[in-house]
Parts: sequence; C-alpha cells; structure tokens
Amino acid sequence: MAEPKRRKLLGEILKELKKVNQGQIQEALAVQRDKGGQIGTILLQLKFVENADLVKALAVQADMEIVDLAAIQIPAA
Repeated sequence: MAEPKRRKLLGEILKELKKVNQGQIQEALAVQRDKGGQIGTILLQLKFVENADLVKALAVQADMEIVDLAAIQIPAA
C-alpha cells in the first residue's frame, strides 16, 4: 500500500513561494514557542507576509484552488 503524502509545513510552502526566508521562519517559530499561536498568524503579526500570501500558501497546503469571489460576476435572476 502506498504511503500517504506528507503535508508540507506552511513555512516550507511560503519559502518555496519566496515570501519568507529561513530567518523569518525561525523568528516566527521562536515567538510560537514563547507565546503559542498559529504560525500563519504570527507571520502576519510580524508583517513577514501579507494576507494574500498566507491564503495562497494555505490553499497549496490543502491542495485546494483559490477562488476570488470579488472577481466573479453573478448574473441577475
């Protein structure tokens, strides 16, 4: 039986997308160890990533497509 695919860590994905560097990930992990919290939220609070970057990385992690609802035209009934 095939092994299940390992889910990539959020920091790995953000590094691959060139949105953060290893030092920023380490700093965010240090904050997480000291204060707790989700790494994505910490990266936002430290202003290392923007919300759109985090959303894209989370979509990649979950193997989901991003849909921008603001860009969708809904026809009148």
